[in-house]
This record gives sequence, C-alpha cells and structure tokens, in this order.
Amino acid sequence: IYAFKISPDRFLCFFHKDAKIIVTNAFAKKTNKLPKREKGRALNCKSDYQSGLRKEHIMKTRKHIKSTHDEFM
Repeated sequence: IYAFKISPDRFLCFFHKDAKIIVTNAFAKKTNKLPKREKGRALNCKSDYQSGLRKEHIMKTRKHIKSTHDEFM
C-alpha cells in the first residue's frame, strides 16, 4: 500500500499490472502516523479488488471452455 498527499488529504493506493494505480481510500490526515484503520481499509479494498479479478478470470475461462466444447459437439 502506498500513500500520496494532496494537502491536507492523503490517498492510499496500490499498483496493479499494466501500470494501473488503484486508489483505495482517502482521508484527512491529522497526525504524522498512518492510522491503522485507514491502512486496514486499504488492504481490504486491495484484497476485494484482487478477489474480483480472480472470479472474473474464472468465469471467462469457464465460458471459453464451454464454447470450445460446444464447437466440437
């Protein structure tokens, strides 16, 4: 998880292949430390995003296998 700032706000993000930057959440930072709650939110968003991509990949693979199977029947 990476953070960037546009004062006074902070944005948390992560990098995905093909140079995509996925912004997970933003908050007004009041201290020098990154709040654990905000980092937890960002990690949960990253996990949800990656989980959704895996599900999408599985569905595409199943459709491809079915269409290939149907062509031979």
